[in-house]
Amino acid sequence: MAYTPFPFRSALVIDDDDICCALAAQIIANLGCPQVQSASDGSLGLQLLQRMQPAPDLLVCDIFMPGKDGIELVMDLIQLRYPGGLLLVTGGDSSMLEAAADIATVSGLRLLGTLQKPLSENAMRSTLQGG
Repeated sequence: MAYTPFPFRSALVIDDDDICCALAAQIIANLGCPQVQSASDGSLGLQLLQRMQPAPDLLVCDIFMPGKDGIELVMDLIQLRYPGGLLLVTGGDSSMLEAAADIATVSGLRLLGTLQKPLSENAMRSTLQGG
């Protein structure tokens, strides 16, 4: 199998589950992303996103979070015209994950895929490197 360099130079992981957030950030760093930041909820994630210049190439977002959830964050990304790739994840109901993915796609965001938790390096590599 030929080596494919990781296509993202910066990433933001937004997840209220500290362990899942740290795991996703570590996997992304292991895959070759040199700059990975994280936030523990949608509101903090949105604030961090707006401070990151340029915007991160990759945004990984949990769907179910207290306060501003992933669907609300997707709506914010649409308004901001977020230019990077979006990966949506959940440990809960897959129908909400599909709904958020549909909203993102129809609205012109660059949805890279969806994943169920627990996240694995192989699944993230496959999704983020397009195969």
